[in-house]
Amino acid sequence: MQSRYLEDTQSAGLVMAYTPEKQQETGLQSHALFVLDDNWVHWQQETEISPPRYSDEKLIAFVRQCIDNKCVVTMNMGIYQDGTVSPATLAQMKALRKAIYRED
Repeated sequence: MQSRYLEDTQSAGLVMAYTPEKQQETGLQSHALFVLDDNWVHWQQETEISPPRYSDEKLIAFVRQCIDNKCVVTMNMGIYQDGTVSPATLAQMKALRKAIYRED
């Protein structure tokens, strides 16, 4: 059984995503869960959130692959104490939306 994954460029690990074969076997929908930039909670005041872990191209290709395999995706991103997110991560989310929905 081959799992699909997105390489994590900030750590030595891999983010396991889904196994289409297991989805067919169990009938349960696959789910991909990974962190986009910082840890889930950005708790260090007066510091920047880490840059995005993945290139726009890799993230877009991965999400498209998930969509093609009926795999739902959860992306965690760091949030500042005032409720805002990193401008770099927000730009990446806009690029993802544009690519997935083919917006001009």
